Amino acid sequence: MSGTVKFNLLGALLGFSLLFLFSLTSNVWQTSVIRGAIGFFSFFLIAFIFRGLWGVIAADATNVRGGDGRSRGNNQHDVEQVNEQSQSQTKETEATAEETSKMIRSLLQEDEESPTNTND
Repeated sequence: MSGTVKFNLLGALLGFSLLFLFSLTSNVWQTSVIRGAIGFFSFFLIAFIFRGLWGVIAADATNVRGGDGRSRGNNQHDVEQVNEQSQSQTKETEATAEETSKMIRSLLQEDEESPTNTND
């Protein structure tokens, strides 16, 4: 849920105030207090339900968007961008593998060219 209980209490106080003042014009104050209390609990419940729905909507909006705030849609641009990234990573991996194999070959050639010392 988003928000706090303060939101519910503010809504409830608003409901109490409105119903108490409107009821006070045509009823005795005891009846107005009772109707205000009914308004307090009603508005508290309405605010609670509204806050719950707001939390569900906010959670859905967070799930639809990525952590960086961009939409996660599967449109053509996103697919192309992912393909380009995977291709560049593959090329980098191939280049690194070629460099590594060249270095190993040069080290092996150095070992073959250098005389070996054996103490037999």
